Amino acid sequence: ALHMATFVDELENYRKNRHRPNNKLYYMVKLSEETGELAEAILAFEGSRRKIKKLAEAGVTPIERIQEELGDIVNVAFLLAEQFDIPLSVLLDTGSQKLKNKRLKIGGRADG
Repeated sequence: ALHMATFVDELENYRKNRHRPNNKLYYMVKLSEETGELAEAILAFEGSRRKIKKLAEAGVTPIERIQEELGDIVNVAFLLAEQFDIPLSVLLDTGSQKLKNKRLKIGGRADG
């Protein structure tokens, strides 16, 4: 299992060694693209024959593709946060606090 420190190291190496556009809109669109690819994988998982065939031709199962796409979404979300100068630690703390608030029903919102 990969630990958070390893993930942070890989993200830092990616930043140093890849040309990445400094463009907030690019990462938002990329996140949308990855979400669409996740939707296709879930359709295959739920039995879409066309989507299952497409994955079979690529040599992957629906679960393998779901895992890949969720990983892509995580990566792009962190890269998008970076565009707004939001540190990984702050992003994780914010997400953790939102989960806690929802669990404790603090703030009056039950959605998103």
